[in-house]
Amino acid sequence: MADVVPQWNSMLDYTALSDQGMRRTNNQDSHVEVLVSDEASWQERGHLFIVADGMGAHAAGELASEMATQSVSHQYYKYRDLTPAEALRKAIVNSNSEIRRRGSENVEFHNMGTTISSLVLLPHGAIVGHVGDSRVYRLRDSVLEQLTFDHSLVWEMRRSGQLPKDGSGDAAIPSNVITRSLGPHKRVEVDLEGPFEIQVGDCFLLCSDGLNGPVPEDEFGPAMQYLDSAEAAQFLLDTANILGGPDNITATVVKVLDKEIATQPGQLGLSKTKKKKQSGGVNPGFLIAGFVGMLAGLIIFQALDDAVMGGCVALLGLVTVLLGFIFPSLRSQVQDTVIQQGQQLGRGPYTKRNCKIDKKLVDVIVNRCNELRKVSETTDLDVDWSTFDEYCLAGAEYKQAQSLEHAYVEYARAISFIMKGFRTLNQLSPSLSSD
Repeated sequence: MADVVPQWNSMLDYTALSDQGMRRTNNQDSHVEVLVSDEASWQERGHLFIVADGMGAHAAGELASEMATQSVSHQYYKYRDLTPAEALRKAIVNSNSEIRRRGSENVEFHNMGTTISSLVLLPHGAIVGHVGDSRVYRLRDSVLEQLTFDHSLVWEMRRSGQLPKDGSGDAAIPSNVITRSLGPHKRVEVDLEGPFEIQVGDCFLLCSDGLNGPVPEDEFGPAMQYLDSAEAAQFLLDTANILGGPDNITATVVKVLDKEIATQPGQLGLSKTKKKKQSGGVNPGFLIAGFVGMLAGLIIFQALDDAVMGGCVALLGLVTVLLGFIFPSLRSQVQDTVIQQGQQLGRGPYTKRNCKIDKKLVDVIVNRCNELRKVSETTDLDVDWSTFDEYCLAGAEYKQAQSLEHAYVEYARAISFIMKGFRTLNQLSPSLSSD
């Protein structure tokens, strides 16, 4: 008798969408989804989801992100003699070498790079492989957890104690400076997180910073919980564009529907080989933070004529630079990345927030619908405003009845419906940005 092929599509609801955004001329994001075809592969390797955000002039970033998604998705399944975590790490490290080599062969691709965030669903839990500031989230019971650590200047300075952990000092630091990526450097450290228990009802989100940059995280949870994967991914992309769409946007939404995907009691865990380390080098995170600190001190001295404050900030930056030479570079560490039963890789989740729907959030969505409706008063765009109004009317009725979840769904559908009409006409302008 032939083996029965698992019906994964009935066990998982997943959608991956990518959008150029409102202010970019091309899309440098890439994504890939691989669902294994048989039970043996599910047990050994599981299902793989990847999002990558490329960096570089011309087509360099687009090439780098595509190389990363294609290379990692191929190599991960190639290393059958390695455990899943180690195979994922090795696939990402090898991808870094391939991108770096390709960048050195053509001056137009010099220093091209990409982030990568990958999620593997396995019988013994979910593991995450990550480099850069794209993100992986898990939503469970209205609680949104960020499973990845941002390799950004802001997050590194928070971790080193140079910024408050509550985010109150983030505005003073450039938010787009990342400290780790695939391609620019010979060595790369890969963060591995997990395994995380998988339950029926869990929803995972992989996204580039084009989504989590403009869209508040509080708005992720309701979309992930109350919309199916296709509606949720589209609505999140539409919301990012309404809020300006300053960057390429990619969102992969994965919902667990069946107990066959869930982690069974006693299954959580992986096996592990030993860690190995190489010393030497410098820590680039400290160096970047230190130079920024010295620059900030100079700016304070010149702009505010405050020698004391400027000198203190510059001195702190200098100390940070020195620490970068004292402590061995994280990139010089080599790890065999697997763990014993009951132990865990990484320190995730790194943030948690309650994302329940309340009246304030519904009012925010209503205001966006009102702003979109004003377009009909100033233009003659040939879109179906009557259907948009029907969704909004249904939402208003649910809101009046205090059924906020249903109201949210109707308003979300109204937004995605009219944004689809705008995309069809290709006449949506960044001036629609609100909030």
